[in-house]
Amino acid sequence: MERCLFGVDLNPTAVQLAQVALWIESLAGDRPLSFFAHHIRPGNSLLGTWLERLRQPPHPALDDKKGRNQGGLFEIQFQRLIREALDERLLIDKPLPPDIRKDTPQEYEYKADRLKRSNDLLAQARLLFDLRNAAAFVPAIWSDWATLLSTGDVAAYATKQKWWARFEEVRQRERFFHWELEFPEVFFGERRGFDVVLGNPPWEKVKPDRKEFYGRADVLIRAFVGGELDARIRELHTLHPGLETEFANYSDRVKTTAACLKRGDFKFVDWEINGRSTGGDPDLFKFFIERAHQVLRPGGRLGYLVPSALYNNEGCTGLRHLLLEQSRVRAFYGFENRLKLFPIHSSYKFVCLALEKAAVSDKAGVEFHAAFMRHDLQELDTPPQGVQVLIKRPELKKFSPGTLAFPEFRDERDREILLRMYGLLPGQKPRPLLGDSGAGTWEASYSREFDMTNDRDLWTRPDGKLWTPKEVCGLDWPACAERSAAGRPARRDIPFAEVRAAMKAKGFWPLYEGKHIEQFLVGIKPVERWL
Repeated sequence: MERCLFGVDLNPTAVQLAQVALWIESLAGDRPLSFFAHHIRPGNSLLGTWLERLRQPPHPALDDKKGRNQGGLFEIQFQRLIREALDERLLIDKPLPPDIRKDTPQEYEYKADRLKRSNDLLAQARLLFDLRNAAAFVPAIWSDWATLLSTGDVAAYATKQKWWARFEEVRQRERFFHWELEFPEVFFGERRGFDVVLGNPPWEKVKPDRKEFYGRADVLIRAFVGGELDARIRELHTLHPGLETEFANYSDRVKTTAACLKRGDFKFVDWEINGRSTGGDPDLFKFFIERAHQVLRPGGRLGYLVPSALYNNEGCTGLRHLLLEQSRVRAFYGFENRLKLFPIHSSYKFVCLALEKAAVSDKAGVEFHAAFMRHDLQELDTPPQGVQVLIKRPELKKFSPGTLAFPEFRDERDREILLRMYGLLPGQKPRPLLGDSGAGTWEASYSREFDMTNDRDLWTRPDGKLWTPKEVCGLDWPACAERSAAGRPARRDIPFAEVRAAMKAKGFWPLYEGKHIEQFLVGIKPVERWL
């Protein structure tokens, strides 16, 4: 355990608990606390700097030319410092000196001292790496980047700058994690990278969450939606002066983090098709998958539990390229949460994924077995006959030319039916796709669906309320009140076509939702939102 296991967590308390848990699990409870401090580390494993990216800006908005061609004393000394620090760290796992008795507090003190010596050697490197990442949040740092790279004493120069106090605040808050500096024995040893990476990464999005933020001021705010949520937030701003500014700062921080991730070390998350990004919302699990793949050695194995978006969401197009071109999938078993395997919605789906890091030269020959919509965890030990279906990259290329989305096959019969529909079985003539062009094709084109959260400003007034036909064109739809000949109010149903034409004249278009469409019927329920 002391020699082979490594771990990273954003929460320092979780790191301490993990070290104690490992000591207990090792059945060494009768010994002094085993030493795990050099391998179980606190930090943000997604936000950090690699030596090869030291001269690259951490945020796309920063000038990417600053410091690019500046050779500095720090880099000349870097390899020597790393080697010296590595020598100290390796002593932690080697046999103890003759004057240090095993299983004593002196052993723990000796190892802690070796770690301290190693950290002292890398203190200036860690400061410079932290400064690079913090520049995304404090742009003034990047203005001094060329000087920071060339100075002989980074700390002496940086502490005199006006941005130093702000930097320390960001450094403390973000907990940047630099893999090469934290685990030099893994990335500067004989074998570069880990043999195995295991995890259950977070499934949240990297975007401002109003309910999460304002929940600190009102625990019941999760019950509000739409315009009611907007109104409650305005009330909270009145009750708590400064809360609106705090949210703005929080929102800027989250957006900066998202920009650093999408345009930083990760090449397969923000994928493009014909110049159009397929990244979508920055989901954390996407970055964790690619980071895990990055820190594996060639031939290393990854085992992760991830949402089903991995195989059918357009935003995961790049990750599917990673799976099919830079890896060999060893296990792909999809579950639906109908038996409440997790305390989340019963229709939520997720995947047990295992892969080997390996570049694939013959992409046409990529294939593996997968299962979808399963419910019983016991199947992981002994999969029932016939539930695993063959997934072939050439077929995915035909089914989903741009995104390589995986169809949710229940069995091989499903796959055979789909192949027959596309004309891909032996002896069949291939059939064109809806989006194909040329003779005998539909030449259809598509745009994306609207998102109720991200696009809500398209159908709401500045105060957050919905536009209505009565407000826009004076029609009290779906029913209109008129004066009868006797002067009494009367009701008249207005045809939707009339309302739509009146709204169109004012520049508004109806937004159709799923509830508006039954088989071959449209307009069966009143339209609530107008673009």
